[in-house]
Amino acid sequence: IEDALSISVRDGSVLSANRDKFDLVTIYDNAFKNMGDVHSPVSVLFKAIHETAFRKILKNVSMLLIGGSQAWKCEYG
Repeated sequence: IEDALSISVRDGSVLSANRDKFDLVTIYDNAFKNMGDVHSPVSVLFKAIHETAFRKILKNVSMLLIGGSQAWKCEYG
């Protein structure tokens, strides 16, 4: 996961590298509605985090932000 994020924004890769230190990890995009099929990007990321990334075990199962960042902004500003 860290290798894939190395070409992404620096803050995102730093947060991802330290994901095992947080109490809660949230997966979201701009307008997330559901995980879709098993090959959707969100499903693949969820599986990578919870089934194959054994060096970084999360404290809790990651949460999916339904509605994405758009819904969060509408609700909380």
